[in-house]
Amino acid sequence: SSTIKLNAHVRKFTLADVQLYVSAGMNAITSVNANSGRTLYTCGSPSEAVQDIAMRNDGILFGYESRDPSVQNTAGKLVDFDTSTCAETVREQDNIPDAANVPPNPWETTVANGDALAFSGHAGGYGLYYSVPDSVLNFNVSKLYRAEDPNVGEVPQQVPYGFIGNITGPGVGGRTTGMAFVGPTLYGVSTAGQFFRISTGSGAATLIKQFPTYNFTGLALGPQNLNEGAFARTLFATTTTGRVVAFSITGQDVLAFDTNGDDVGDSPFMLTTITNPTGLAFSPLDINLWHPTQTRGTEIGRAHV
Repeated sequence: SSTIKLNAHVRKFTLADVQLYVSAGMNAITSVNANSGRTLYTCGSPSEAVQDIAMRNDGILFGYESRDPSVQNTAGKLVDFDTSTCAETVREQDNIPDAANVPPNPWETTVANGDALAFSGHAGGYGLYYSVPDSVLNFNVSKLYRAEDPNVGEVPQQVPYGFIGNITGPGVGGRTTGMAFVGPTLYGVSTAGQFFRISTGSGAATLIKQFPTYNFTGLALGPQNLNEGAFARTLFATTTTGRVVAFSITGQDVLAFDTNGDDVGDSPFMLTTITNPTGLAFSPLDINLWHPTQTRGTEIGRAHV
């Protein structure tokens, strides 16, 4: 009966209660209402243009920034943002070498910024992957790299780290501007509006769906616990126009956004006020911490909360 009484006073989280962070180049990281797209607040100023962001499941918000103009032989740098103070900490340059050799080595590319980053795994076993434009063969195609230490971000040319391969395949073109893992599988979106799977062993891309009206700029996995895990395998992508689009791993629309206030999702997209966003990331805090639970409920002096 205590659980029933508590449920009458404790409201479950909705998508609007989950922090959604959006990056946009040299602009401050912005927290938006994840349901309506309304701006809540901005957080700090990056030292260089933020090309993508990713929230690791340990609650650390990472960014992939453009390289310092004075630094050569690197495409960008890994940073993290303290979401409580907005302070930025530089982890390390990726050290991806410029294309200086003739002919260039496959792992070389001369660019001022990367395209996207994604973390696999969990605490104690993370992996970190970057997509970076290919300046040698085709600037409109991205290369896939794996960092050695996911807490630092440096990319050595030593198997299984370093350059993996170009992210391309039948029907897949454009730069890979967003990546996210769902379990062990890496997914990506491109500037050409494509959604695809990416092999972490070769970089080969398998087209899942072509979105003809979108130019994607970022990709993130949805909240894992919200609504009993309703969005645990849903992907959310940003577009150049500031939209956030929700779809399944098979490319089907997900009605994630409630546009009429009845607590039922009725739209697969919402519009932010952010111009040219470059990435998005959900906070892992996606349930009301004050909620009924049976954990330790049989112990004397403990309520079921």
